[in-house]
Amino acid sequence: MNITLASIPYIILTIACPKVVALCNEGLKAPDALSALATGSATSKKTLTITIGPGGPVYIQVRETTGIGASFGVAIRKHGASIFSAYCNSAALLSGNDEFWLQAKYAGDDQSARDVDVFTGVQGALLDVAIFQVGGTVPTTQGCDASDPGKDWDTLLAFRPPAESATAAAKRGQPVLSIANGVGSAVNLDYWGTTINSMPVISGHILSSEELIARVRDRFSTYLDAAFAKFSPFEPVDQSGWKSGTVGTLLLFRVPVPTLGGPSVERLAPVMLGFGSAVAWRFVTLGNHPVSGTREFGIRKRPDGKWEIYTRGADRITSTLDLLVADVVFSGADQLWERFQDKVADDINDNGGSVDGTPATHKRYCWATIASRVPVTP
Repeated sequence: MNITLASIPYIILTIACPKVVALCNEGLKAPDALSALATGSATSKKTLTITIGPGGPVYIQVRETTGIGASFGVAIRKHGASIFSAYCNSAALLSGNDEFWLQAKYAGDDQSARDVDVFTGVQGALLDVAIFQVGGTVPTTQGCDASDPGKDWDTLLAFRPPAESATAAAKRGQPVLSIANGVGSAVNLDYWGTTINSMPVISGHILSSEELIARVRDRFSTYLDAAFAKFSPFEPVDQSGWKSGTVGTLLLFRVPVPTLGGPSVERLAPVMLGFGSAVAWRFVTLGNHPVSGTREFGIRKRPDGKWEIYTRGADRITSTLDLLVADVVFSGADQLWERFQDKVADDINDNGGSVDGTPATHKRYCWATIASRVPVTP
């Protein structure tokens, strides 16, 4: 990463670590064996300050999550001391969705407490920060169910979008995220359905099953609770593709993320329309999405002859940083899709149809069980 001083809008422009054995090395990848000390987020309105104890080396991971790029600064100082007396100061520039590592080896490790500051002056930027220390391992073991979820999930688990669509997405800087390349021991499998007793009536016409699922896709954003996510085409060029159901179209979820002591900021979670038919479609996650996998929306006829409109997903956590808050990621998605189905049910009822209760399952299965049963390839 080449950085010119002119590109860094900060007072702290030099590396100054007088008490270290090795200087603050920028752009390094940290060792595999790490234990997480703390995480947080920084924005232009809120400097992140995390207090840590003694010991080293300390590794600081900074990741930009909004796609706009950001210059930022990092400082390590004695707890409560001025930032200008820091043991280690550094500045860097991230491109959109880029990641940066800094190693502070023995920087003030004789201090019982140190403050780590991360700050940016770029409006709209959201920097996710994680601080690690050599001597342990990143927490990759999650609670999971070792039972076999059954063959009904095989198609979704093994799904891959057309190669040409994946290539086109990668050229736009949004590579497809394979569930096989996720991290952690758990895989999320969830199903949210609404059983239909009678179809809704629109302008005097009773909708068919295909017309109902088409209505849900056309009005997709209206069924989302904005407290959990907003939805739009990835770029204006994708508007027509989403309207026509063109496979390869890129879409975007904007997920509100709370910050320490400040307003929420939006995390971008891109997806691609990877499959479409008259009765179903699938999203595959892309780029910096917090989970790697596939989500399906569709309508099916039950054994009792009734129709059921549903969404189901199969995914794993994408990165080690997100793994630290895996429970928050999965539970947030559960709330989003449960509320989505509630709103679909309300729409059916409000338009002359009727529905039964919403069948739902959401469980974290052990990836080792899934990987050994389903030939999932990266």
